[in-house]
Amino acid sequence: MLTKIQQVRIIIQDNEVGFYWLSDEEIQFFLNRAEDNVDTAAIAAAKSVVFKLAQRGSASVDIFSIRGDRTAEQYA
Repeated sequence: MLTKIQQVRIIIQDNEVGFYWLSDEEIQFFLNRAEDNVDTAAIAAAKSVVFKLAQRGSASVDIFSIRGDRTAEQYA
């Protein structure tokens, strides 16, 4: 059985070990605010991820380029 934090991670696709967008504590905060409702917490967590991604700038190194604004669009 998955914990509620794991359930939220799966719903918002934040399940790449070592590359989490949100900490367990942040997800627990959303669960506490949602009175342990996983779906409601997942919506709040996903909004937080989109906000974090939208705040990223763009960077280029040699032939590689990262566009934070486009990452947020693709996640949403």
